[in-house]
Amino acid sequence: MSELTATELLELRKEVAMQKRLKQLRQSYGLNFYEPHYKQDVFHSRGDFTGRYCRFGNRTGKTKSGAAEDIS
Repeated sequence: MSELTATELLELRKEVAMQKRLKQLRQSYGLNFYEPHYKQDVFHSRGDFTGRYCRFGNRTGKTKSGAAEDIS
């Protein structure tokens, strides 16, 4: 295993710090990072209708899209 140079170590520390900060931001401002896929986008775009529901398969984002609707 090779030793890291001082520059490589500094870059690695910066990357770890950025990842930690991104994780904090996602936890604090999760809705800002929400990127709906096609079916979720169609569901959200029908916001003017009452009684709508999302009908997706397993693990396709029903909970996330519902939570995004509630929060927004």
